[in-house]
Amino acid sequence: MKPSNILLTALLALILIVTVGANFILKAEYDKLDKKDPLAGHRREALPAFNHIRLEGKAFGVTQIQPGKTHELRIMPDARYLSWKMSADTIVFTYHRDWPKDDIPAEYVLRGIPSFYIISPKLAGLEVHDVICKVVNWNSDELSVDLTDGAILFSGNELRNLKLNGKGTSWTKIDERNTLGEVSAEVKQTSTFSIEKDVIGSFKMKLDSSAHINLPGSLIQKSIL
Repeated sequence: MKPSNILLTALLALILIVTVGANFILKAEYDKLDKKDPLAGHRREALPAFNHIRLEGKAFGVTQIQPGKTHELRIMPDARYLSWKMSADTIVFTYHRDWPKDDIPAEYVLRGIPSFYIISPKLAGLEVHDVICKVVNWNSDELSVDLTDGAILFSGNELRNLKLNGKGTSWTKIDERNTLGEVSAEVKQTSTFSIEKDVIGSFKMKLDSSAHINLPGSLIQKSIL
């Protein structure tokens, strides 16, 4: 056999060995994943217990806040883009985007898959500063939300009492998959407040003249403008 053919055969054999080895490694990593965990591909970081959340900094993507058995963070982007610290019973998340902010409307960004998941057994308050987030699947007695700029979508929640305060250029939407008891909302400055369907038992609202609302007629009748 010519030396060139021997070299080619050895090279092909080496490529085959590397490929098969890589496949075995990938399969082993895949077998470690919890197939019942919808966030199995996300990095998991345990968090200390908290009752309130504050989101701030140079954010990007969507952050989803949902209930779970433990306090934890699940994240797809590199860990350097999000840091956290505790302040009493509040956990403060700071985003570290290092590229220019895009101008995509929040309602379109919210259609995407979240990049960050914050999970907790309970939540009493949420403070958001120019971050786009979803609040989903909570069943609790009371939740207080303060939103400055940014956007928030409520979906699949059952809340007996919800207090909302939107200001700046904030955008708030409550979709039809919620069941809410008493809701009080303050819509300030040029913020926007939208509710798809009357899923609210009792509704009170304070509205600045420069704010924007999109509500069913039945809710306007319930509210105090």
